[in-house]
Amino acid sequence: VPRRSIYLRVMRNSRDPLLDVFDLPRFFVSVPARDTTTSPVQSLQLFNSQQMLRLADQLSKRAYDESTTAPEAEREEAALRCAWEIVFGRTISQEELTIARAFLTRHSKLFSEQKITVNLQELETATMPYRTGQSVVFHADKPSPFYVADDKQLNPENCTIEVFFQIRSIYESGAVRTLASKWTGKVPEPGWIFGVTGRGSRRKPQTLVFRTFGKRNDGSVGDEIIFSDQHIQLNTPYYAAVSFHVSGEQAGTIDFFLKDLSNDDEQLGRITKKHRIVQIQDNNLPVAFGRMVRNSQSFFDGLIDDIRFSSKALDAPALLFTQESVTKDTLGYWKFDPVPGLFQDSSNHQHHLTQEDQLSSAGNPRRAAFVDLCHILLNSNEFLYVH
Repeated sequence: VPRRSIYLRVMRNSRDPLLDVFDLPRFFVSVPARDTTTSPVQSLQLFNSQQMLRLADQLSKRAYDESTTAPEAEREEAALRCAWEIVFGRTISQEELTIARAFLTRHSKLFSEQKITVNLQELETATMPYRTGQSVVFHADKPSPFYVADDKQLNPENCTIEVFFQIRSIYESGAVRTLASKWTGKVPEPGWIFGVTGRGSRRKPQTLVFRTFGKRNDGSVGDEIIFSDQHIQLNTPYYAAVSFHVSGEQAGTIDFFLKDLSNDDEQLGRITKKHRIVQIQDNNLPVAFGRMVRNSQSFFDGLIDDIRFSSKALDAPALLFTQESVTKDTLGYWKFDPVPGLFQDSSNHQHHLTQEDQLSSAGNPRRAAFVDLCHILLNSNEFLYVH
């Protein structure tokens, strides 16, 4: 008969601390007596434990990752079915599917109504010269936490990252002032960063740089660092973009776009470089603005306005500088304006900004509700006692 069991090695009557919260007869006494307690040990160690919360987060991500072949409109249902298979080893019933959908709808509404808790008095905004709307003031000595929770969509093969910015200072060393990143700064790890090099850069000081990681055209795996060689003046408003081609007709090339917004006579500059990456290696880190993830260096200093992230290597006519709008290729578009909201994503993907460098998609209300549903499944009687 098929069964799901956990076999553990017991040393000197010392049981596993997590399994010890269950009410079971003491196996080393002759009388099968159960201990009684007034402390809700199981609730503390299961429903409210950080370990179970992490497992729920991982289960949610796994269910979505294994449902990528489903059409976008059907992906949530596919993830639900996958979660049931993982946890219970069976297919979800129609009644359970209806209840799960109702829970996600109700719970995501609660998340949507929650306001992001941040001290607005500590968050400084301003208007960038030659721009309308609101920009965020970033201070290198007091970095602001702006993150977009990880999602499979945010790891595209080809991509374009666009930013309006005005930099106030650069590092005296070769360190990078980060515009946007999805990397911790550890060299052997996957991830990318887009920013401005420091004065001590051995390759090119005070210029745009893009770093990524993956399989190279010679079969090796490692990072690739490309410099634009376009000079960035301090206290000058710019539009900058990096368009990264991994596949397609322009595979192996990267385009840097730069425009000085204070000079109407200057055209949109374009520099094309070559790179060796043929396959991107992604990670489960959040996207960070004005900083790297979980790193105490490479903070931006200055103003950052609109940021747009696209799932396609865009050409000049489709850039944000030409048309400030959401397109079918837009993965996220953050304007930092009071309307639709300082932390809101203007695209349809709802990749709203959070203040936490979380490794899940909990920044999306619907996905946050799915994490909670996974938490319930892992605490259900069928999972804990039947299986």
